[in-house]
Amino acid sequence: MTTVIILAGGVGKRMNRDITKQLIKIGGEHIINITIEVFEKCEGVEEIVLVVNKKDKKYIEEEIRRKKYKKIKKVVLGGEERQNSVYEGLKEVSKSSKIIIHDGARPFIKEEDIMKVIDGLEKEESVTLGVRCKNTIKQCTKKGILKKGLSLERESLVEIQTPQGFKLEVIKEAHEKAKEDGYIGTDDTSLVDRIGKKTLVVMGSYSNIKITTEEDLILGEIINETNRRGEIKVISKGEEVGKKSIENKVQLEGEEIEIYTDGACSGNPGKGGYGVLLKYKGVEKEISEGYELTTNNRMELLAVIVGLENLNKRSKVVIYTDSKYVSDAINKKWLKKWERENFLVKGVERVNVDLWLRLSKLIKEHDVRFEWVKGHSNNVGNERCDKLAVEGSQKGNLLKDEMYEKVNRVKK
Repeated sequence: MTTVIILAGGVGKRMNRDITKQLIKIGGEHIINITIEVFEKCEGVEEIVLVVNKKDKKYIEEEIRRKKYKKIKKVVLGGEERQNSVYEGLKEVSKSSKIIIHDGARPFIKEEDIMKVIDGLEKEESVTLGVRCKNTIKQCTKKGILKKGLSLERESLVEIQTPQGFKLEVIKEAHEKAKEDGYIGTDDTSLVDRIGKKTLVVMGSYSNIKITTEEDLILGEIINETNRRGEIKVISKGEEVGKKSIENKVQLEGEEIEIYTDGACSGNPGKGGYGVLLKYKGVEKEISEGYELTTNNRMELLAVIVGLENLNKRSKVVIYTDSKYVSDAINKKWLKKWERENFLVKGVERVNVDLWLRLSKLIKEHDVRFEWVKGHSNNVGNERCDKLAVEGSQKGNLLKDEMYEKVNRVKK
Protein backbone atom coordinates (compact mmCIF):
# COMPACT_ATOMS: atom_id res chain seq x y z
CA MET A 1 0.00 0.00 0.00
CA THR A 2 1.26 3.48 -0.85
CA THR A 3 0.37 6.56 1.19
CA VAL A 4 1.19 10.11 0.10
CA ILE A 5 1.83 12.82 2.67
CA ILE A 6 1.19 16.21 1.04
CA LEU A 7 2.62 19.16 2.93
CA ALA A 8 0.39 22.22 2.68
CA GLY A 9 1.16 24.01 5.94
CA GLY A 10 3.69 26.54 4.68
CA VAL A 11 3.00 30.21 5.32
CA GLY A 12 4.81 31.46 2.22
CA LYS A 13 6.41 34.60 3.71
CA ARG A 14 8.28 35.37 0.47
CA MET A 15 5.02 35.76 -1.46
CA ASN A 16 3.94 38.90 0.43
CA ARG A 17 0.30 37.82 0.21
CA ASP A 18 -2.54 37.90 2.71
CA ILE A 19 -3.25 34.23 2.00
CA THR A 20 -0.94 31.23 2.19
CA LYS A 21 0.67 30.17 -1.09
CA GLN A 22 -1.25 26.88 -1.28
CA LEU A 23 -4.49 28.84 -1.63
CA ILE A 24 -3.23 31.18 -4.34
CA LYS A 25 -4.90 30.38 -7.65
CA ILE A 26 -3.21 29.42 -10.91
CA GLY A 27 -5.50 29.21 -13.92
CA GLY A 28 -8.50 29.76 -11.63
CA GLU A 29 -7.69 26.83 -9.31
CA HIS A 30 -6.04 26.71 -5.88
CA ILE A 31 -2.44 25.45 -6.03
CA ILE A 32 -3.19 22.77 -3.44
CA ASN A 33 -6.16 21.46 -5.46
CA ILE A 34 -4.02 21.14 -8.59
CA THR A 35 -1.50 19.14 -6.55
CA ILE A 36 -4.07 16.86 -4.92
CA GLU A 37 -5.78 16.05 -8.20
CA VAL A 38 -2.59 14.58 -9.70
CA PHE A 39 -2.31 12.09 -6.82
CA GLU A 40 -6.06 11.41 -6.89
CA LYS A 41 -5.67 10.23 -10.49
CA CYS A 42 -2.44 8.28 -9.94
CA GLU A 43 -3.21 4.55 -9.87
CA GLY A 44 -0.11 3.83 -7.76
CA VAL A 45 -1.46 5.85 -4.80
CA GLU A 46 -4.04 4.38 -2.41
CA GLU A 47 -4.44 7.12 0.19
CA ILE A 48 -3.44 10.70 1.01
CA VAL A 49 -2.66 12.40 4.31
CA LEU A 50 -2.87 16.17 4.01
CA VAL A 51 -0.86 18.32 6.44
CA VAL A 52 -2.11 21.91 6.78
CA ASN A 53 -1.82 24.90 9.09
CA LYS A 54 -4.48 25.86 11.60
CA LYS A 55 -5.52 28.97 9.68
CA ASP A 56 -6.40 27.05 6.50
CA LYS A 57 -7.68 23.76 7.95
CA LYS A 58 -11.41 24.55 7.92
CA TYR A 59 -11.34 26.06 4.42
CA ILE A 60 -9.31 23.18 2.97
CA GLU A 61 -11.65 20.62 4.54
CA GLU A 62 -14.57 22.40 2.85
CA GLU A 63 -12.67 22.30 -0.46
CA ILE A 64 -12.12 18.56 -0.05
CA ARG A 65 -15.85 18.01 0.43
CA ARG A 66 -16.67 20.26 -2.51
CA LYS A 67 -14.19 18.51 -4.79
CA LYS A 68 -15.27 15.07 -3.49
CA TYR A 69 -11.71 13.77 -3.23
CA LYS A 70 -11.78 10.06 -2.48
CA LYS A 71 -8.23 9.24 -1.41
CA ILE A 72 -7.75 11.76 1.42
CA LYS A 73 -7.67 9.73 4.63
CA LYS A 74 -6.94 12.51 7.09
CA VAL A 75 -6.27 16.24 7.33
CA VAL A 76 -3.83 17.00 10.18
CA LEU A 77 -2.17 20.10 11.56
CA GLY A 78 1.51 20.58 10.82
CA GLY A 79 4.34 21.66 13.07
CA GLU A 80 6.63 24.65 13.32
CA GLU A 81 9.11 23.33 10.73
CA ARG A 82 8.56 21.30 7.55
CA GLN A 83 10.23 18.33 9.25
CA ASN A 84 7.77 18.53 12.14
CA SER A 85 4.88 18.54 9.68
CA VAL A 86 6.14 15.38 7.99
CA TYR A 87 6.39 13.74 11.42
CA GLU A 88 2.76 14.67 12.19
CA GLY A 89 1.71 13.10 8.89
CA LEU A 90 3.65 9.92 9.62
CA LYS A 91 1.72 9.50 12.89
CA GLU A 92 -1.42 8.87 10.80
CA VAL A 93 0.16 6.05 8.77
CA SER A 94 0.21 2.47 9.97
CA LYS A 95 -0.62 0.01 7.19
CA SER A 96 1.36 1.39 4.24
CA SER A 97 4.63 -0.16 3.20
CA LYS A 98 5.56 2.82 1.00
CA ILE A 99 5.45 6.49 1.99
CA ILE A 100 5.59 9.28 -0.58
CA ILE A 101 6.25 12.82 0.71
CA HIS A 102 5.42 15.78 -1.54
CA ASP A 103 5.38 19.56 -1.27
CA GLY A 104 1.87 20.89 -1.81
CA ALA A 105 3.38 23.91 -3.57
CA ARG A 106 4.65 21.70 -6.44
CA PRO A 107 1.41 21.48 -8.43
CA PHE A 108 2.93 20.42 -11.76
CA ILE A 109 4.21 17.00 -10.74
CA LYS A 110 3.57 14.42 -13.45
CA GLU A 111 1.94 11.07 -12.78
CA GLU A 112 4.75 9.23 -14.58
CA ASP A 113 7.30 10.86 -12.26
CA ILE A 114 5.30 9.80 -9.20
CA MET A 115 5.40 6.25 -10.51
CA LYS A 116 9.18 6.46 -10.99
CA VAL A 117 9.53 7.13 -7.27
CA ILE A 118 7.09 4.38 -6.28
CA ASP A 119 8.76 1.85 -8.58
CA GLY A 120 12.19 2.89 -7.28
CA LEU A 121 11.20 1.66 -3.83
CA GLU A 122 11.36 -1.87 -5.23
CA LYS A 123 15.14 -1.35 -5.54
CA GLU A 124 16.04 0.93 -2.63
CA GLU A 125 14.57 1.98 0.72
CA SER A 126 14.80 5.68 -0.13
CA VAL A 127 14.12 7.37 -3.49
CA THR A 128 13.96 11.01 -4.56
CA LEU A 129 13.05 12.85 -7.73
CA GLY A 130 15.67 15.20 -9.15
CA VAL A 131 16.86 16.99 -12.28
CA ARG A 132 20.35 17.65 -13.61
CA CYS A 133 21.76 21.11 -12.93
CA LYS A 134 21.75 23.23 -16.08
CA ASN A 135 23.82 26.11 -14.70
CA THR A 136 27.44 26.37 -13.63
CA ILE A 137 27.67 26.08 -9.83
CA LYS A 138 30.42 27.86 -7.86
CA GLN A 139 31.09 28.43 -4.18
CA CYS A 140 31.58 31.88 -2.71
CA THR A 141 32.43 33.41 0.66
CA LYS A 142 29.94 35.08 2.97
CA LYS A 143 31.06 38.39 1.46
CA GLY A 144 30.08 37.21 -2.03
CA ILE A 145 33.58 36.55 -3.33
CA LEU A 146 34.09 33.41 -5.43
CA LYS A 147 36.30 30.86 -3.74
CA LYS A 148 39.41 29.82 -5.59
CA GLY A 149 39.29 26.54 -7.39
CA LEU A 150 37.40 24.77 -10.14
CA SER A 151 33.67 24.97 -10.64
CA LEU A 152 31.67 22.03 -9.33
CA GLU A 153 31.13 19.39 -12.00
CA ARG A 154 27.57 19.68 -13.30
CA GLU A 155 27.54 16.01 -14.30
CA SER A 156 27.48 15.02 -10.64
CA LEU A 157 25.10 17.72 -9.41
CA VAL A 158 21.36 17.18 -9.03
CA GLU A 159 18.61 19.59 -8.00
CA ILE A 160 16.45 17.63 -5.59
CA GLN A 161 12.66 17.77 -5.92
CA THR A 162 9.70 16.01 -4.38
CA PRO A 163 8.05 13.57 -4.26
CA GLN A 164 10.48 11.55 -2.19
CA GLY A 165 9.66 7.94 -1.33
CA PHE A 166 10.60 5.71 1.58
CA LYS A 167 9.88 2.37 3.15
CA LEU A 168 7.69 3.15 6.16
CA GLU A 169 10.03 1.70 8.79
CA VAL A 170 13.01 3.59 7.36
CA ILE A 171 11.45 7.07 7.31
CA LYS A 172 9.96 6.56 10.78
CA GLU A 173 13.33 5.54 12.17
CA ALA A 174 15.00 8.52 10.49
CA HIS A 175 12.52 10.98 11.98
CA GLU A 176 12.67 9.46 15.44
CA LYS A 177 16.49 9.69 15.39
CA ALA A 178 16.39 13.32 14.21
CA LYS A 179 13.88 14.20 16.92
CA GLU A 180 16.01 12.51 19.56
CA ASP A 181 19.13 14.40 18.42
CA GLY A 182 17.37 17.74 17.89
CA TYR A 183 18.47 17.71 14.25
CA ILE A 184 16.64 19.66 11.52
CA GLY A 185 17.49 18.53 7.99
CA THR A 186 17.05 20.22 4.62
CA ASP A 187 14.76 17.42 3.40
CA ASP A 188 13.74 13.89 4.33
CA THR A 189 16.59 12.20 2.44
CA SER A 190 19.05 14.06 4.68
CA LEU A 191 17.45 12.36 7.70
CA VAL A 192 17.65 8.96 6.05
CA ASP A 193 21.31 9.59 5.21
CA ARG A 194 22.01 10.10 8.94
CA ILE A 195 20.91 6.54 9.72
CA GLY A 196 23.17 5.07 7.03
CA LYS A 197 20.64 4.42 4.26
CA LYS A 198 21.27 5.03 0.55
CA THR A 199 18.93 7.14 -1.59
CA LEU A 200 18.25 6.44 -5.25
CA VAL A 201 17.80 9.51 -7.49
CA VAL A 202 15.37 9.17 -10.41
CA MET A 203 15.17 11.88 -13.04
CA GLY A 204 12.09 14.10 -13.00
CA SER A 205 10.90 17.12 -15.00
CA TYR A 206 12.07 20.74 -14.97
CA SER A 207 8.42 21.82 -14.98
CA ASN A 208 8.01 20.38 -11.45
CA ILE A 209 8.73 23.76 -9.89
CA LYS A 210 8.00 24.79 -6.32
CA ILE A 211 5.88 27.94 -6.04
CA THR A 212 7.82 30.09 -3.61
CA THR A 213 8.05 33.61 -5.06
CA GLU A 214 6.02 35.91 -7.32
CA GLU A 215 8.38 35.00 -10.18
CA ASP A 216 7.46 31.34 -9.69
CA LEU A 217 3.79 32.26 -10.11
CA ILE A 218 4.47 33.80 -13.50
CA LEU A 219 6.30 30.66 -14.64
CA GLY A 220 3.55 28.53 -13.10
CA GLU A 221 0.90 30.29 -15.19
CA ILE A 222 2.88 29.45 -18.34
CA ILE A 223 3.26 25.78 -17.35
CA ASN A 224 -0.41 25.54 -16.41
CA GLU A 225 -1.52 27.07 -19.72
CA THR A 226 0.70 24.61 -21.59
CA ASN A 227 -0.84 21.71 -19.66
CA ARG A 228 -4.32 22.88 -20.74
CA ARG A 229 -3.64 21.98 -24.38
CA GLY A 230 -5.81 18.91 -24.13
CA GLU A 231 -8.95 21.00 -23.59
CA ILE A 232 -9.59 23.74 -26.14
CA LYS A 233 -12.94 24.98 -27.31
CA VAL A 234 -13.60 24.07 -30.92
CA ILE A 235 -16.18 25.40 -33.37
CA SER A 236 -16.72 23.19 -36.38
CA LYS A 237 -18.65 24.24 -39.49
CA GLY A 238 -21.79 25.95 -38.28
CA GLU A 239 -21.99 24.44 -34.79
CA GLU A 240 -20.27 24.42 -31.44
CA VAL A 241 -19.17 20.93 -30.54
CA GLY A 242 -17.81 21.73 -27.08
CA LYS A 243 -14.52 20.58 -25.61
CA LYS A 244 -12.36 18.23 -27.60
CA SER A 245 -9.46 16.17 -26.28
CA ILE A 246 -5.99 15.69 -27.67
CA GLU A 247 -7.26 12.78 -29.76
CA ASN A 248 -9.36 15.25 -31.79
CA LYS A 249 -6.31 17.16 -33.02
CA VAL A 250 -5.73 17.45 -36.72
CA GLN A 251 -3.97 14.35 -38.09
CA LEU A 252 -0.82 15.18 -40.02
CA GLU A 253 1.05 13.04 -42.53
CA GLY A 254 3.74 15.27 -43.98
CA GLU A 255 1.80 17.66 -46.25
CA GLU A 256 1.80 21.37 -45.41
CA ILE A 257 -0.99 22.47 -43.09
CA GLU A 258 -2.49 25.93 -43.53
CA ILE A 259 -3.31 27.87 -40.37
CA TYR A 260 -5.09 31.21 -40.65
CA THR A 261 -5.14 33.34 -37.49
CA ASP A 262 -6.47 36.67 -36.30
CA GLY A 263 -7.01 38.58 -33.07
CA ALA A 264 -9.44 41.31 -32.07
CA CYS A 265 -9.74 43.66 -29.12
CA SER A 266 -12.24 46.38 -28.29
CA GLY A 267 -10.51 49.25 -26.50
CA ASN A 268 -7.04 47.69 -26.50
CA PRO A 269 -6.85 46.85 -23.67
CA GLY A 270 -10.38 45.60 -23.41
CA LYS A 271 -12.53 42.64 -24.37
CA GLY A 272 -10.72 40.53 -26.91
CA GLY A 273 -10.87 37.30 -28.85
CA TYR A 274 -8.98 35.16 -31.32
CA GLY A 275 -9.96 33.07 -34.34
CA VAL A 276 -8.11 30.15 -35.92
CA LEU A 277 -8.80 28.22 -39.11
CA LEU A 278 -6.86 25.00 -39.80
CA LYS A 279 -6.98 23.51 -43.31
CA TYR A 280 -5.58 20.12 -44.29
CA LYS A 281 -6.55 17.76 -47.12
CA GLY A 282 -9.99 19.33 -47.46
CA VAL A 283 -10.65 19.15 -43.71
CA GLU A 284 -11.27 22.44 -41.92
CA LYS A 285 -11.42 23.26 -38.25
CA GLU A 286 -12.35 26.57 -36.61
CA ILE A 287 -11.33 27.59 -33.08
CA SER A 288 -12.47 30.65 -31.19
CA GLU A 289 -12.26 32.03 -27.66
CA GLY A 290 -12.69 35.36 -25.86
CA TYR A 291 -11.16 37.17 -22.87
CA GLU A 292 -12.63 39.90 -20.72
CA LEU A 293 -9.46 42.04 -20.50
CA THR A 294 -6.52 41.67 -22.88
CA THR A 295 -4.79 43.35 -25.83
CA ASN A 296 -4.91 42.93 -29.60
CA ASN A 297 -1.29 41.77 -29.79
CA ARG A 298 -1.90 39.09 -27.16
CA MET A 299 -4.87 37.78 -29.12
CA GLU A 300 -2.84 37.76 -32.36
CA LEU A 301 -0.12 35.76 -30.61
CA LEU A 302 -2.53 33.43 -28.85
CA ALA A 303 -4.29 32.60 -32.12
CA VAL A 304 -1.01 31.34 -33.60
CA ILE A 305 -0.16 29.44 -30.42
CA VAL A 306 -3.53 27.69 -30.25
CA GLY A 307 -3.32 26.76 -33.93
CA LEU A 308 0.08 25.11 -33.45
CA GLU A 309 -0.93 23.48 -30.17
CA ASN A 310 -3.76 21.82 -32.04
CA LEU A 311 -1.34 19.67 -34.09
CA ASN A 312 -0.48 16.22 -32.87
CA LYS A 313 3.00 15.67 -34.32
CA ARG A 314 5.84 17.45 -36.10
CA SER A 315 4.47 19.02 -39.26
CA LYS A 316 5.11 21.43 -42.12
CA VAL A 317 2.98 24.48 -41.43
CA VAL A 318 2.29 27.84 -43.04
CA ILE A 319 0.80 30.49 -40.77
CA TYR A 320 -1.21 33.28 -42.37
CA THR A 321 -1.51 36.34 -40.13
CA ASP A 322 -2.31 40.01 -40.68
CA SER A 323 -0.18 40.95 -37.66
CA LYS A 324 3.20 42.48 -38.52
CA TYR A 325 3.94 42.24 -34.78
CA VAL A 326 3.85 38.46 -35.09
CA SER A 327 5.16 37.82 -38.60
CA ASP A 328 8.10 40.26 -38.38
CA ALA A 329 9.18 38.87 -35.02
CA ILE A 330 9.75 35.52 -36.74
CA ASN A 331 10.72 36.45 -40.28
CA LYS A 332 13.08 39.24 -39.23
CA LYS A 333 14.48 37.05 -36.41
CA TRP A 334 13.51 39.52 -33.70
CA LEU A 335 12.33 36.68 -31.45
CA LYS A 336 15.73 34.98 -31.53
CA LYS A 337 17.37 38.28 -30.61
CA TRP A 338 14.91 38.84 -27.77
CA GLU A 339 15.63 35.36 -26.41
CA ARG A 340 19.38 36.02 -26.44
CA GLU A 341 18.69 39.23 -24.49
CA ASN A 342 16.41 37.35 -22.03
CA PHE A 343 13.53 39.53 -23.29
CA LEU A 344 15.02 42.58 -21.58
CA VAL A 345 15.20 46.13 -22.97
CA LYS A 346 17.50 48.32 -20.86
CA GLY A 347 16.77 46.09 -17.90
CA VAL A 348 12.99 46.14 -18.38
CA GLU A 349 11.13 43.02 -19.48
CA ARG A 350 9.38 43.08 -22.86
CA VAL A 351 5.61 42.70 -22.98
CA ASN A 352 3.91 39.36 -23.65
CA VAL A 353 6.96 37.29 -22.66
CA ASP A 354 4.74 34.41 -21.52
CA LEU A 355 3.23 34.08 -25.01
CA TRP A 356 6.50 34.57 -26.89
CA LEU A 357 8.05 31.75 -24.84
CA ARG A 358 5.16 29.43 -25.73
CA LEU A 359 5.38 30.34 -29.40
CA SER A 360 9.16 29.91 -29.47
CA LYS A 361 8.82 26.38 -28.12
CA LEU A 362 6.13 25.49 -30.66
CA ILE A 363 7.94 26.73 -33.76
CA LYS A 364 10.92 24.60 -32.76
CA GLU A 365 8.65 21.55 -32.69
CA HIS A 366 7.40 22.10 -36.26
CA ASP A 367 8.64 23.26 -39.65
CA VAL A 368 6.86 26.63 -39.67
CA ARG A 369 6.88 29.56 -42.06
CA PHE A 370 4.94 32.78 -41.61
CA GLU A 371 3.10 34.65 -44.36
CA TRP A 372 1.78 38.15 -43.74
CA VAL A 373 -1.56 38.98 -45.35
CA LYS A 374 -3.15 42.40 -45.47
CA GLY A 375 -6.20 42.59 -43.23
CA HIS A 376 -9.65 43.17 -44.73
CA SER A 377 -8.36 42.58 -48.27
CA ASN A 378 -10.82 39.81 -49.19
CA ASN A 379 -8.51 36.98 -48.12
CA VAL A 380 -11.14 34.33 -47.34
CA GLY A 381 -9.21 32.63 -44.53
CA ASN A 382 -8.29 35.90 -42.86
CA GLU A 383 -11.84 37.22 -43.11
CA ARG A 384 -13.21 34.08 -41.48
CA CYS A 385 -10.72 34.35 -38.63
CA ASP A 386 -11.52 38.02 -38.15
CA LYS A 387 -15.19 37.11 -37.75
CA LEU A 388 -14.31 34.30 -35.31
CA ALA A 389 -12.14 36.63 -33.25
CA VAL A 390 -14.88 39.26 -32.97
CA GLU A 391 -17.46 36.59 -32.09
CA GLY A 392 -15.10 35.21 -29.45
CA SER A 393 -14.77 38.64 -27.82
CA GLN A 394 -18.56 38.96 -27.67
CA LYS A 395 -19.27 35.65 -25.93
CA GLY A 396 -21.05 35.52 -22.62
CA ASN A 397 -18.60 33.80 -20.28
CA LEU A 398 -15.30 35.42 -21.25
CA LEU A 399 -12.11 33.97 -19.85
CA LYS A 400 -9.57 35.87 -17.76
CA ASP A 401 -6.22 36.65 -19.32
CA GLU A 402 -4.64 36.08 -15.93
CA MET A 403 -1.07 36.67 -17.05
CA TYR A 404 -1.95 40.05 -18.57
CA GLU A 405 -3.78 41.08 -15.42
CA LYS A 406 -0.96 39.85 -13.18
CA VAL A 407 1.82 41.59 -15.09
CA ASN A 408 -0.17 44.82 -15.30
CA ARG A 409 -1.38 44.56 -11.69
CA VAL A 410 -5.03 44.94 -12.66
CA LYS A 411 -7.11 45.74 -9.58
CA LYS A 412 -9.89 43.26 -8.83
